Amino acid sequence: MRRLTMLIIMASLAACIWPVGAGASETIKKIKDAGVLRVCMAETRPMATRDPATGHWTGYEIDMANDLAGALGVKLELVDQTYATIIPALMAGKCEIVMAPLLANAARAQVVAMTDFYSASGQQVVVRQDSKFETWEQLNDPSATIAVASGTQDEAVARKLFPKAKIKAMVSDNTYSYFLELAGGRADASNTDLNGAKAFISKNPQMKLKILQPERVTSPAGRAYAIRPDDWHFLNFLNVWLSLSKDKYSQN
Repeated sequence: MRRLTMLIIMASLAACIWPVGAGASETIKKIKDAGVLRVCMAETRPMATRDPATGHWTGYEIDMANDLAGALGVKLELVDQTYATIIPALMAGKCEIVMAPLLANAARAQVVAMTDFYSASGQQVVVRQDSKFETWEQLNDPSATIAVASGTQDEAVARKLFPKAKIKAMVSDNTYSYFLELAGGRADASNTDLNGAKAFISKNPQMKLKILQPERVTSPAGRAYAIRPDDWHFLNFLNVWLSLSKDKYSQN
């Protein structure tokens, strides 16, 4: 009898502290009401690749986006963005989540809420095979040009690593425009995600690029997804979903 009485008292207290419906996610409700999950995506080979002829997306991030939409019981809509515009697009309400492979950092975390890490990476430096540069330190020179994608972690890292060099921040629909600049002799180096660098060099031997000092890796960071910083319940849901889903698909 005493046990039953205690259970009734505890249930009553819980009801007072946490009323029915409290904390319900407005974002999840809106997604379900619309029947669509809008995901901001920026092409990031090989994890998110868009076929320019058909507009069809493939890659790990696309698999994860489909998985998330399935978990919510809605259709998936990919909102094509560049890295320079993807966070502003999220904040402007053009999508509910950024699922391009963002590297988490303190600057981004001041603007958006970021999920738990689902993988980790770091940065490496790429040069032409016939480059005169033999070390990272030699690139920190006014005569050197470093090509990177504008508005990305790559740009921030380049400016930190090579403050004396000319940083050529590229805005382009071509994911690897900075590598094209490098291969074409219009830049001396580039730095980017080590997985992306290795994949590009492996798949494009005709570009004659190489990783400079391959034993060196800088700015190790976790990859995370981003949402607007106003919905704790949605973020909590995403972290639970990530813990269950992140190992389903292969990553590069």
